[in-house]
Amino acid sequence: EWSRDGRWLLLRTDDQAPGKADILAVRPGIDSVARPLLASPDVAEYSPMLSPDARWLAYVSNEDGRYEVRVTSFPEVRERWRISTEGGSEPAWSHDGRELFYIADDGFMMRAIVAPGAEFAVSSQRRLFSTAPYARYGFFNRNYDVARDGTFLMLRFAGASTSSLVAVHGWAEALRARTRAVSRVFHYGPTPTPSTCSSVRITRSTTTSSARCPSILHPTTCMAQAG
Repeated sequence: EWSRDGRWLLLRTDDQAPGKADILAVRPGIDSVARPLLASPDVAEYSPMLSPDARWLAYVSNEDGRYEVRVTSFPEVRERWRISTEGGSEPAWSHDGRELFYIADDGFMMRAIVAPGAEFAVSSQRRLFSTAPYARYGFFNRNYDVARDGTFLMLRFAGASTSSLVAVHGWAEALRARTRAVSRVFHYGPTPTPSTCSSVRITRSTTTSSARCPSILHPTTCMAQAG
């Protein structure tokens, strides 16, 4: 996660490594090593998100035994505020920093209004919509974004997936059988050449002629003219 001015880069350590999902910060070109911001023993911290003015850091941690969205000061970590109350993940700031969005454990998108002032405070919260129709691939990484005008960018499920891989055996002979059943097949592509075609015999009544059929990748672009 980069700060908007490009001065800070936030990192999260691997949750399988010693220290278990700590949040670090580094100033590229200035710091030689990343410094830990949130590195509590036996606590996992995820999803660091800097406010647009880089004064506040939203993140997710399980320090109370449940993953909740929290906010702390930045770059010096002092006081911490818990934003979600019944579980939360995937925090994201609005472009003006006046709103903080996150997804509650029941799957609803939440909006927390940030009160103006020198100290951080949330004046109110509101449930916006259910994220059930939208794709979420885990909650450790944010699965949506918020445009400048407040529009949400999400991936919506279009229905059950019907994708499948089909192996067809004997397709070449089946294609030849189909071409024998017709007297003329229109050609819409480039003129076939001997290097990309295989010979096909087409018979109509007592007349026999030779034709060429294009590559198997485009069987519908076959052309044959009965004599």
